[in-house]
Order: sequence, then C-alpha cells, then structure tokens
Amino acid sequence: MMKKEEQEIKEEILEAAYKLFFRYGLKSVTMDDMAKEMSVSKKTLYQYFKDKNDVIETALTKHIGQEIHCFDTLKKDSIDSIELIHKISRHIRSSLGNINSTLLHDLEKYHKKAWKKFKEFKRNYIYKWMEETLEEGKAEGHFRSEINSEILANLRILEIEMSFDANAFDFQKYDLATVQGQLFDHFIYGILTEKGLKLYQDYQKETIHEN
Repeated sequence: MMKKEEQEIKEEILEAAYKLFFRYGLKSVTMDDMAKEMSVSKKTLYQYFKDKNDVIETALTKHIGQEIHCFDTLKKDSIDSIELIHKISRHIRSSLGNINSTLLHDLEKYHKKAWKKFKEFKRNYIYKWMEETLEEGKAEGHFRSEINSEILANLRILEIEMSFDANAFDFQKYDLATVQGQLFDHFIYGILTEKGLKLYQDYQKETIHEN
C-alpha cells in the first residue's frame, strides 16, 4: 500500500500532467516537461509511473472518476431534467475553456489503451446518462415526446467530440467553449417543448444574474 506522502507526490505529478496536457495536448508533452513543471528530476517521475502512457492512463482514470462524481452530484442536486442538462452544459463549457483542441485526437492516435477506456466511459456511462435524462425530460413534458432518446443521446456525444475537430472548426477564430456552446444551444432548442423552453430560459436568466 502506498504511503500518504507517496500518494501526495503521485497526485502532484498528475496535477502537473493535467496542466500540460490541457495546455499543449498529449503528443508534445514529454516526461522531461512534466519533471520541469514540478521542479523534480525525471528519475522521481519514474519512481511512480512506468512511462508517459502510464501517466496518461492514470490521469484519465482519475478524470473519469471525477466526471462521474460531478454528474451524479449535479443530478442529485437538480430539481428537473432542464436544470440538470443546463448545469451539465455549463460544466462542460467551463471544462473546455482551457483544453487544447488536439487532446482527443492525440489520445485516439497515440494512446490506444487510454482511448479504449475513454470510449468505454462514453458508452457505459455518458450515453446511458444522456438517454435517461432525455427520457426523464419527456416524462416531465420538457422535451418533445416524439424525439428518439437513443439517437439524440448519440448525437449529443458526437457533437461534444466534433467540437474538438480542427477540420470542422477554425480554432484560431473560435475557442472550444464557444463552439461547444453553439452546438449545445442548437441541440437543446431542437428538443424543448414550449413548457421546457420557458423553464430553460428561466435557468439561463438565473445564470446571467449570478454572473
């Protein structure tokens, strides 16, 4: 079992890695860069991680755990499906604000094992969560009853992935959060009932007032 001090050092390495990966993507960051970011020797990093792949897989596992906890907490604290999906949208936009647009591409192309874990997370958690939320919204009368929740849950996940695609969007002109915001607005306005639209606009007004 890892001692408390060792666990803290490992967490610090992961935090340093997060910052670098989010800022520069995965491909361009080396173990030397991580050591420099932490002001430690590269030898210290190898005491806790086998290589860069190990850092990425461990960081992804931690990130997935944090996202599941966040989604579950937001669901527990939300009154209805509209408030929940509004909060999740804000969370995603906030998370994407500082992420390099090449991150998903790098993960898929250069880190197959981690990419497989990410795909499993999407399929086993995010997709199911989205489908359930759409079904709940239909039952509440907030989302149109005729929408196919399975298809639109897939669409929403694809939109999030597409927001990282440099072939689709000019990231010299738009940042990820802006692209994601536009895609989400297009999605949500397409599924709201009149009742849901009014409630969604009320939540938006609350957010503007808070800011």
